[in-house]
Amino acid sequence: MVCALDARVIYAAKDLDLTAFNYEDLADPKWKGKICIRSGQHPYNTALFADHIAHYGAEATEKWLAGVKDNLALQGSRRRLRRR
Repeated sequence: MVCALDARVIYAAKDLDLTAFNYEDLADPKWKGKICIRSGQHPYNTALFADHIAHYGAEATEKWLAGVKDNLALQGSRRRLRRR
């Protein structure tokens, strides 16, 4: 049996003085407009979302993802962002 675990890194500005941060924190309203992530369809994110469903259930994951989406710094596709 082979098991691979990829590290997922969260970057934060040094002046935030965070002692701990976890993925659930990404949905906290205090981060509104400050979260940048890859596309939700990126393999790393689909794996993260599947893991969240396995641990917390579909309903809790949907609520968490709605919070993360509300906190995104930029919303929309890369294509739209390039045209600006």
